Amino acid sequence: NGEVIMKRILILCMCLLFLSTKSLANTDVVLDKIIEKDCSDLSEKLTEEVYDKNANLVIVNEKKESDIISALSFAYKNKAAILLIQNDGAYIKKESPILNEANRLKAKNVYIIGGPKSVSEEISDNLKLSGLLVTRIDGRDRVEVSKNVIKENTNLNPTDTLVISDLSNFNFIQAKMGYYLKNGYAITFVQGKKFEDSITKFAIDKGISNILIDQPTSVISSEYDEKLKQNGFKVTRNDYKSVYDANYVQNSDIKYSKIIFTEYKDIRTSLLASYVSLQKNYVNILVNEGNVDKTTNKLLTTSIQNGIYIGKKEENFEKLANKLDLYYKVEQK
Repeated sequence: NGEVIMKRILILCMCLLFLSTKSLANTDVVLDKIIEKDCSDLSEKLTEEVYDKNANLVIVNEKKESDIISALSFAYKNKAAILLIQNDGAYIKKESPILNEANRLKAKNVYIIGGPKSVSEEISDNLKLSGLLVTRIDGRDRVEVSKNVIKENTNLNPTDTLVISDLSNFNFIQAKMGYYLKNGYAITFVQGKKFEDSITKFAIDKGISNILIDQPTSVISSEYDEKLKQNGFKVTRNDYKSVYDANYVQNSDIKYSKIIFTEYKDIRTSLLASYVSLQKNYVNILVNEGNVDKTTNKLLTTSIQNGIYIGKKEENFEKLANKLDLYYKVEQK
């Protein structure tokens, strides 16, 4: 009888221990949201969230994803605020969103990333008439824009890393953008199916010795690895199975206080969120229409104080809130 009683007591203690552990893990988490259909309006909100004052403001067309990537690299390197804009008449008025933000920031310098077809000369002239010093970084195409941003951005040394991305697939860049910015990596673009000799010449001219390819061989041909190595470069290839795997690698070793959730199909919003997350010690986790991938599920078991969903659809936020309630007691704001 004594042994039976002891076994029952032991089982009861184990049950109590399990329940107490579960209740500790079920920490209250506030899940906030920003639902905004236009990236230009979203960038104004996020810039206001991050900066009270900044002498430098970077502007880029909200529809040019490769230019946005280049602009974010430039902005982070120069500790600048960034605005995604629409190339229309609203931006040449006296009360244009750019001038309003420049006045709020007390900015002195405006950097335009992209040519006149992306950000018109009228917009540039209007900014100059307002007393701002305007510098445009452009090129014949998206690839040349990225290279000119790298040239303008910094004097690279042989220990720096150049990330190359296929022009038709930015998802893997999106997944690790925060990692690239934090480490000061330069980013340029190629047509991944066939090797381009111009990338070798550019890297040699800039004194770069390290090349990082974070896309599978189905996107960027293995020919790049072979020929770059033949030219003396140290090439690192991460052949991720999915965008979520790349996103997990970026975030798994980071200590953070808040998670920003963005849609992997909404590249521009996600890129902006990566930039904001670095300023605020947050991380950006990719979801698919509010659903958390099994790979990034692992990140949700860590201790987070709160989270925010940034996207275009309210229903995706609701899906995410329901999903997170499996891990945490979520209070929706």
